[in-house]
Amino acid sequence: MISFPRFLSARLAASVVAAFAFAGLAALPLRAAELVVQGPSVLGKLKPMDRHAEADINPASDEALLALKRFKLPPGLTVSLWAAEPMLANPVAFNFDEKGRAFVAETYRYRSSVLDIRDYMWILEDELANRTQDDFRAMILRRFGPAGVAELRKETERVRLVEDRDGTGKADTSTLYADGFNSEIDGIASGILPHKGTVYFTNIPSLTAFTGTNKAETRKDLSTGYGVRFNFTGHDMHGLAIGPDGKLYYSIGDRGAHVVTPTNTIATPDAGSVFRCDLDGSNVELFATGLRNPQDLLFNEVGDLFTGDNDCDQGDMERLVHVVQGGDSGWRVGYQHAPMGQRRSLEPRAPLAPAPPRPTRQPPRPARQSRGRSLGYHVLSGHRSQRFLPGRVVHHDLRGQRRPLGHLRLQTETRRRDLRRRYRGAFPRRRAAHRCEIRSRWPSLLDRLGRRLAQVQARPHLRRH
Repeated sequence: MISFPRFLSARLAASVVAAFAFAGLAALPLRAAELVVQGPSVLGKLKPMDRHAEADINPASDEALLALKRFKLPPGLTVSLWAAEPMLANPVAFNFDEKGRAFVAETYRYRSSVLDIRDYMWILEDELANRTQDDFRAMILRRFGPAGVAELRKETERVRLVEDRDGTGKADTSTLYADGFNSEIDGIASGILPHKGTVYFTNIPSLTAFTGTNKAETRKDLSTGYGVRFNFTGHDMHGLAIGPDGKLYYSIGDRGAHVVTPTNTIATPDAGSVFRCDLDGSNVELFATGLRNPQDLLFNEVGDLFTGDNDCDQGDMERLVHVVQGGDSGWRVGYQHAPMGQRRSLEPRAPLAPAPPRPTRQPPRPARQSRGRSLGYHVLSGHRSQRFLPGRVVHHDLRGQRRPLGHLRLQTETRRRDLRRRYRGAFPRRRAAHRCEIRSRWPSLLDRLGRRLAQVQARPHLRRH
């Protein structure tokens, strides 16, 4: 504790304390070029980089061909070079349209105009406090000033069209399809999907649709509000896919979202999520949340949705996630930054034993059941974040036991036309796996009713008059 002689004035003492505080702040391992105290806030400068509006593309070289020689391929698989610089540069995502043309999302803002919070930890608390994009813009202006805002607006993301017009098996034509994604909150162009004459594009802050054959003639933001902070580089919008229901699915990392639509407001500012909407951008829905950085989205042959999620560099593992509607996987952006540097490994304490078999006639004691209507189903054991299980009816007020969830395994069995899903949740503190599944209170009655309805629909003469 600092003490001052009584003859020193209060103003002088405050000046000395401010000097000590600023000296301690300046001693932090910051990578920002300079910090200036202005009133109650700290104004900083961006890292010095050569930011400019023109795309920096390398000339043609044999670098890609040399890289092919280092590939190790299994028998029967061959690889060839289709396109390289200067036909495209910094590709993040690409997809082919019905004509075999490749639309490529290119980034020129990566780590220069799209900041990484690890380079600017002195704005971390402001970052975590952001709830909307208005908060995001205000934070940038407050922390970097008008000069910083202007600097972040120089570089733009691009969409490029690459095609093989002469049919030789190698790209021969490259054109700039769209650009102008250079606001201070614009992210990394990470998703592109051409579909029946419309090109869908995910780039913070918006889901955008283009039309035009060789160049974007129209541009429409279908919805906006994605991204309320910088966070870690690459936690942007990804995963454009057309679902089996004909809707457009896309994902975003834990840069968060606050999406306002004509009918509702979807606020997930602290987690990565999966959204879906109609192909015209209407009826935006939050499909699932609680993810850290979901990347591509993929549906299997029966309509189940899967994505890959990154680890947080704290002992946890990268994971393949079965994404279910209404699900919450539990991640929140604050978990990335342990208070006062007290980082704790998320790795399980001990190997997890398989779940022991349970007798069918004596089910285990139920967890806390819903206070609302049960609709005939209840959770036998599980975690409070499990709000929905596909193929089962579960009340929205369902509450499970408050246990730390280690990991979740999904087993899918196909029996005739019915898919039965069994969830197994493993809990590290118990050092054993505990089964979590949904069972009917009246299985025999429901089965009989279901079979009877199927018979009546197939043979109308069985209906009783």
